[in-house]
Amino acid sequence: MPFFVFLAAFVVFLLPASNIYADTAPFFIGGVNIKPYQESNIVLSKENLTITFNKSDDMRNSTASVNAQFIFVNTGDKVSLKVGFPFSLASRPGFDTTSTLESLKVKVKVDGNQITPTFVAPGQQGEYAPLIYFDVTFDKNETKEIQVSYEGKAAGGYFLYVLNTGSYWKGPIGTLDMTFKFPYKAAALNVFSITPGGYKIDGNEVVYHLVNYEPVQNIEVEFLPYYMYEKVNPLRIKAEASDNASDWFNYAMAFFPENPIGSMDEFVGWYRTPGFSDYVESVFKKAVSLQEEGSPEQVVLQEVYSAHYEAPASFAEGLDAVLKLDGNHVSLPSTSLDILRENIGSIENATEGKILGYVMEYAVAADLKQNRPTQALSDFDQLLELADRYFDKDTYYSVSPVLSMAMQNIIGKGMTKYVSPPFTQCFIPSVSLKNQTLTVHYDVPYDLGLALEDFDSNNDQNPPKDYRIVGALEKAPPYGYVVTVTFPKGVTESQFASVKETLTQLGNGAFDVAPDSQTAKLLSSYFGKILDNVMLENGKLAVIKSYVASTPELEMGLADLSLEIRKITSAQQQFKDTPFDEAFGQTMLSYLSSNKAYFDNLPRNSAITFGAVAQTGASGPTSQSLIIAIMASLVAVLLIAFVLVTERRSKVEDANAKE
Repeated sequence: MPFFVFLAAFVVFLLPASNIYADTAPFFIGGVNIKPYQESNIVLSKENLTITFNKSDDMRNSTASVNAQFIFVNTGDKVSLKVGFPFSLASRPGFDTTSTLESLKVKVKVDGNQITPTFVAPGQQGEYAPLIYFDVTFDKNETKEIQVSYEGKAAGGYFLYVLNTGSYWKGPIGTLDMTFKFPYKAAALNVFSITPGGYKIDGNEVVYHLVNYEPVQNIEVEFLPYYMYEKVNPLRIKAEASDNASDWFNYAMAFFPENPIGSMDEFVGWYRTPGFSDYVESVFKKAVSLQEEGSPEQVVLQEVYSAHYEAPASFAEGLDAVLKLDGNHVSLPSTSLDILRENIGSIENATEGKILGYVMEYAVAADLKQNRPTQALSDFDQLLELADRYFDKDTYYSVSPVLSMAMQNIIGKGMTKYVSPPFTQCFIPSVSLKNQTLTVHYDVPYDLGLALEDFDSNNDQNPPKDYRIVGALEKAPPYGYVVTVTFPKGVTESQFASVKETLTQLGNGAFDVAPDSQTAKLLSSYFGKILDNVMLENGKLAVIKSYVASTPELEMGLADLSLEIRKITSAQQQFKDTPFDEAFGQTMLSYLSSNKAYFDNLPRNSAITFGAVAQTGASGPTSQSLIIAIMASLVAVLLIAFVLVTERRSKVEDANAKE
């Protein structure tokens, strides 16, 4: 006649554990599992369960005291059973895996006599663990009382009592009385969801009295953790009494941690219904409606709301949810970006500046994950300015761990890099010409190759051009990036000059790539110089000089890169060795230093080289020239043979003469 009660699980390593309880059930031990089985003669005639949620100053110290009383009646012959009392389900992670009888403060009594049960540690059994079990013997028609009490660290704001295990006893539960005691009024603003129905609310208590209950539905309760209640409730009372904008602003913001753009406190992730989310949303909408249009308070509320209620963000994780998406789908909610861009130049107070700074942190990470280094660098410069003006020590320590990890993974560690270098002047191309085709070849690293696009002007929907330009990564080592420009046969000088001007400006859709793309940036560094060194000669392309200096572009790129590095090292004085430094300062320095290494490793006096390629009209030996070459080779072989034979004959004659 065992029972298993899934009690409030523990909070370990800041992970909130769900409160899981179960009704009593008979167990048998077989192999590696302890399992309940159907008991045909023992009735669970009465159950009294009281769960008291104690006051706590934070979620980690939240405890629940549990007292369960079961009255069993044996309607058959004498029988001995193992009674099991699980504290958790293996399918519900979060219970304290280090729990013991002592830490749970477990007490078990059978007919008033205290006994010591056997403890099964987490992971040692199958479906139900950790658990306790003990032997109980029922005489024929005997009634027994079993009591179990313990204390566990409660999980945030979620509690589950598994009732359906009570179905393993004979018939329904005769009388089921349950009381959940909260440290505050069990009103809708504090207790968000209770299933099943059939309860009553009496002040701080939720009370059930069920008769002949068939336990087919489990009981789940979602409530506000006490530490959060203490934080929010005074502000709620004040806001509802005054109904002014400032009080409602404070009330709405109280639900969120220091950084309200990222993940909320862990307990929110355990809710299974939208009760808490709907409650917070209603508060936000009221708070926003009271603010002056365009005020910094309205901007802050709108940014926080967008981060938790607009896809692809999520209520529990905020913008952290965005960074968990694949790089092709990473994008901040459109409202977040719009508010950021519209207000970043007209910040009115420190609170607004701080919140926009938090959003900018995610914008930088999203830019990098999308492999948009130019935009990322621009946003990062703005982030440093916001941090310098509005961030304090708490802000530098409020970087989301998800964001910090994402930044390190995006940039990459060791030799493997995943984001294209922002300064591409260090990738100097080589050029070759053949008839009407100009070929430009770039040796590019893996990270830059990831950002480059294949394109073909023949696929352009615009009117036909006087040329064809194609760009693509090579399909075989060394996987360079190759751009070819082909002019039609019979191209005129005026057509050639017009195309050169168009391509030099990278305008009018000449390259069929976005002007702000990394492909356009790579090509813009040297394409104008390349075209200036090409002329039209007898209807074919020809080189003016065999090489063109790249020094001015290299010096400009290196100067801009070095300036960015100096900006970071200077700004680090404000946030060195903080989580912000780890996520952004050190990571961006590493990123830019990798870019600088490409400049440092270039040979001195690097230049764009133009390879000589034979023209079609002058290429390929004729059959007559091949015959002449073959005959000349035969004559040479015969002469060498004649010389060798003559020399050998002379040596033989000299030897005979000496004899």
